[in-house]
Amino acid sequence: MTTMMKKAISCLGALALAATITAPSAHAKSEVQLYSIEELLASNDFQTRLGDFQFSFGDYVIGKPLGIANVKRSTNGITKSDKAACEWAMISALLALKEEAQNLNGIAVQGIQSTITGTDYVSATHYQCMSGHTNSRVYLKGTIVGLLDDTNSSIDQQ
Repeated sequence: MTTMMKKAISCLGALALAATITAPSAHAKSEVQLYSIEELLASNDFQTRLGDFQFSFGDYVIGKPLGIANVKRSTNGITKSDKAACEWAMISALLALKEEAQNLNGIAVQGIQSTITGTDYVSATHYQCMSGHTNSRVYLKGTIVGLLDDTNSSIDQQ
């Protein structure tokens, strides 16, 4: 092997090592973040798309349970801040909950909880969102409810 070839191989090896050291990690960014439900509910995007439907967060359910809905929504996070992408994913998830509720003749979705980590996150004030390099995801679980059946609660008067 000539000296020139040895230098070329050595140079290529150094370049490969430099590329490995300076390259982004092979592991994708995956951060769970908390965002305010109050801010989301007050946003124009929420008001124009969902303002006419009832949602409640936490573990409080009042009404006649019609079923449990689980939804997963994600959105492209490229060119968006994590917060903007998470708000969009959350609105998409709430739209899906609303659609499922309406399919069951529900009037609301209550007891909404975040499930992005695989464990229920119960909060009346915040929701969880997972943001990566290219997208943000929201997973929700909620109870679809209808009107209470008050025929059983009436008192027989004779």
